[in-house]
Amino acid sequence: MKITDYFFDVDYTLVDFGIGHEQALRTLGKKYPPAFVDHFAKVFLTFLEGLRVKDNNWSKVPGGREHFDSVMRLSRELAGRITQHVWSREIWACIARDETHAQLTPAECFDVASLYWESVIAHATVYPDVAPLYAHLASHNSRFHVFTSSDARLKWDAQNSTWIYESKFSNISKMKRVKLVQTEGVNITSVTLGDLDDKPSPLFYKRILDTASQAVGFSLNPQQCAFVGDSFESDVKIPLEQLRLGRGYWLCRGNGFREISESIRQIGTLGEVE
Repeated sequence: MKITDYFFDVDYTLVDFGIGHEQALRTLGKKYPPAFVDHFAKVFLTFLEGLRVKDNNWSKVPGGREHFDSVMRLSRELAGRITQHVWSREIWACIARDETHAQLTPAECFDVASLYWESVIAHATVYPDVAPLYAHLASHNSRFHVFTSSDARLKWDAQNSTWIYESKFSNISKMKRVKLVQTEGVNITSVTLGDLDDKPSPLFYKRILDTASQAVGFSLNPQQCAFVGDSFESDVKIPLEQLRLGRGYWLCRGNGFREISESIRQIGTLGEVE
């Protein structure tokens, strides 16, 4: 069955987040202690590679499965009731603070995250294979959709000594990266942002198709939809199984094309999307 609708993750799929991230770390290094910034970077890498783990291979995760589980546990403890936003940079700043004994208040950890995101947005770029892919899909009358996790930005409520989550505030930096893709001439049919429901929640994946169907004016056939992203589990395997999608593309930039299963393909560039 012909694929008519393609759904793309944003960071590391359409947008080179890594460039922005590295520059953000250099920016933080000019203001905060080196040990603190290094540990903040380690927490980020642990979480990123932990989400990319396939076949229980934890070799690329700093500290392995044990450290990943520790980061997840600490994130949940520090975030309190906002447990779904365990990838919050505010929370990671708190973890780095606690484990390096940096003298930072929660409000200052918020400032760390704000400076980080400002730098990411200023330096992140769109991958060069995005525009040619869009032109190819458009020439075949296929639609281009975006689905992406929330940036999980939190605010510190000093009066109640707790972190709070506000959807509008949290999505500002993510929408700027979506708009960055649009500056390349990409017409995005629908955008679904993670919120109180996010990857890998079944509610989030259902909302992706519901949002897209509303945008096109009719119910999409999941068998004519394909998901593309850099996380094997949360971008490809889980939504493929839950939504019964027609195809999934696991993007591993720099690696070659191979078929993982009848419906899942590993690709090294977006040019290998069919």
